[in-house]
Amino acid sequence: MNQEKTSEKRLRILKSAANLIAQKGYYGVGLKEILDTCGIPKGSFYYFFPDGKNQLGVEVLNYAYERMEKGILTSIFPVSDNAVEVFVKMAHHIADMLTNNKGYATSLVITFIGIEASDISAEMEAAAKQVYIRWIRLYQDKLTACGYSEEKAANLAPQICALIHGMTLSCWIRKDTSELSALEPAIRALLEK
Repeated sequence: MNQEKTSEKRLRILKSAANLIAQKGYYGVGLKEILDTCGIPKGSFYYFFPDGKNQLGVEVLNYAYERMEKGILTSIFPVSDNAVEVFVKMAHHIADMLTNNKGYATSLVITFIGIEASDISAEMEAAAKQVYIRWIRLYQDKLTACGYSEEKAANLAPQICALIHGMTLSCWIRKDTSELSALEPAIRALLEK
């Protein structure tokens, strides 16, 4: 296979699987549906993912996290050195994404697979834990860059993640982003120095 076409096909599978899992959860999506959506024959799928759907799930987790991290590092974190402004911008960005149906919220893919991971395999569970550790560390590093002590940043990072991500889930379920858009007072209360 041509190297460019090979990586293009692999990426198409990852994108299709991530999008479907964001909509239906890991168990809600069958391999046939993924292959039909991305137009890849079964043999090609196993060329890229010889261990099957479990391997795909692990790689989708990592793909989704890397995509989310890249977006945060390029579009959200550079906004300010003020943590309140940064995380309010994040909440507004997610609300806008959900409201305008600009694709799936990448964090939902991570959550759906993460919730189901312990029932899927030890490998998937370990991958989900590592992604969440990286996610918290990403927030912790930004909080430290915003002037919080290492200890304070380590304490606040999981809380701000839970606040924003929990509200994202709630808004996604209810199909109403008003509470996510109005999260500034809670973010401010949590992050006031």
